[in-house]
Amino acid sequence: MIFGLVMGTTATNAQPGDIKKKEKKPIPPKGYNVTFECNASSANLTVDGKRKGSANGTYYLTTGKHSVKLNAFGYVSLSKTITVDSSHKYYYLYMDRVEKDGYDVYFSCNVPSALMSIDGVASGTASGSRFLKKGSHSIQLTANGYETLTRSIVVNSENSRYSFTMEKRQESPQQAILKNLVSNMVYVEGGTFMMGATKEQGKDAYDDEKPYHQVTLSSFSIGKFEVTQEEWEAVMGSNPSKYKGAKLPVECVSWEDCQTFIEKLNALTGKSFRLPTEAEWEYAARGGNRSRGYKYASAGDNTLGNVAWYNANSGGKTHEVGKKQPNELGLYDMSGNVWEWCHDKYGKYSSLAQTNSTGSGRVLRGGSWGSDAGRCRVSYRRGSSPSCRNNYLGLRLAL
Repeated sequence: MIFGLVMGTTATNAQPGDIKKKEKKPIPPKGYNVTFECNASSANLTVDGKRKGSANGTYYLTTGKHSVKLNAFGYVSLSKTITVDSSHKYYYLYMDRVEKDGYDVYFSCNVPSALMSIDGVASGTASGSRFLKKGSHSIQLTANGYETLTRSIVVNSENSRYSFTMEKRQESPQQAILKNLVSNMVYVEGGTFMMGATKEQGKDAYDDEKPYHQVTLSSFSIGKFEVTQEEWEAVMGSNPSKYKGAKLPVECVSWEDCQTFIEKLNALTGKSFRLPTEAEWEYAARGGNRSRGYKYASAGDNTLGNVAWYNANSGGKTHEVGKKQPNELGLYDMSGNVWEWCHDKYGKYSSLAQTNSTGSGRVLRGGSWGSDAGRCRVSYRRGSSPSCRNNYLGLRLAL
């Protein structure tokens, strides 16, 4: 008997080419969209110390445990730990009220920017919900341009709603007049000009207009019109004028009267009105840095009747402001109608250059309804007692 042994071989059922494959286990998701709902609609959600937004929404969170915190006005803060996995993708979170004896009250207003106070405490704009205790509450709404609204409400049920309508504030006649006065101030850009008897004034110039000299001015504002009788009366409560009319220039006012008027006007408006300096007046009458070199306060030519009420066309009285043509700056009646008081004392000119001169007199400028053409020129000047009143003396304001 012969026994044979073949070393290194093993009997198997495997077939050539067979490879055993290793099975792969499924990889779980790294996170899920988790939906939150909360009974407090205004609640804010914080997850792991990071604010997410509204507590009524869906947010992507990684699998595992997370620290959740909710805050809402009128509710007790809520903190809890949640687990996020395939079986935990929705959470309803209930917050307890801070007060158990009140309700959500919803407010709306026709003025979205209106500010609301509740029981004397500021509470933001007059829209949205507030949690209020049961009982009576005082509500006050304020908004620019509207009358203050005050109401009492009683909170005694859930989801109470209040809608408020605010009325536009009605301006008093005085307020309307002064608002218009302020709006009619014309900005004059500063600059340098030759003041006095410049060449276009020719032989009409008087000695007190000489020598012409250089003046440099800062920017300022000046009235588009002479001060009217309705403006004076709105401030002073009386009208001293001889020729009556709301839109006529006020007259029969002294320089001293003008100071009283300006003081009261500034108290009413919060502005710093004043009389123009003589240099400001002449610079503005000439058209400022837009000047075309006219003899009168004109924008087109040297025809006085186009721009002024004077002795040849006035009929011996004042006329409504702004009815003639304006000058280059859009200023009316700088020539004629009424003489206009300036801040300065009346005095002689110097040939030296001046900067923001305040002069040395109580000067009158511009001519009036009773003046001849020569006295309506932009360089003509005269002085008068600061206490003098006459039916040809008025004023124009500056800022």
